[in-house]
Amino acid sequence: MTSSTSLTTSISPTDSVHLASNLSRRVPLSIPCVSSPMDTVTESHMAISMAALGGIGIIHSNLTSSEQAHMVQSVKSRRVPLLSSPVFKSPSDRIQSDDVFDASNPYVLVAESGSPNSKLLAYVAGKDWVKLGDKEVKIYDYMVNCTDFTVPWSYDLGAIGEYMEEKKRDVVATVRDNEVVDVVAKEEVERINAFFLLVVAFVIDALVCVLIVGG
Repeated sequence: MTSSTSLTTSISPTDSVHLASNLSRRVPLSIPCVSSPMDTVTESHMAISMAALGGIGIIHSNLTSSEQAHMVQSVKSRRVPLLSSPVFKSPSDRIQSDDVFDASNPYVLVAESGSPNSKLLAYVAGKDWVKLGDKEVKIYDYMVNCTDFTVPWSYDLGAIGEYMEEKKRDVVATVRDNEVVDVVAKEEVERINAFFLLVVAFVIDALVCVLIVGG
């Protein structure tokens, strides 16, 4: 007589699975993912993206020590994977060309003196600017006031997403020491969160395959 053994697995939803691990004794990871230290793979943007997803990106060494230090400083200064360089204008300025808007900066920030370290007042979205009939009018005639527009630099993607939902905002600026660090759009938060779920699902599938083959 022969007996058979069945293998039963129970898979939980991806948002309830914990994949925390350690890269070293002092470097914990939320997901076991590391990007390669190659000049075609990991620079500032990749390292920031990996950190936001819970993994880690290792900056490559094919550059000068000062350039490498600048990249590391850029990564350390941000909590979200958006290396935006916000364009600032004063309310009395005019936007006469769409050159100030691009895929990485679809918004212009309006500050009292037109500089990052002055009080943030409002913003202008590129999609709204293109609809203006008269491009010669000053910014204060059509800017959107910044009520509930800023969040602390220390906010992660989850906190930023919750704030956007609560305040019904499509865009917020992260601020550190009264200076704007980044501009975060709602679609970016949703895109990155969706990517995170895909990464988690991929890791889970890989672990299940290992368990089945090894079992």
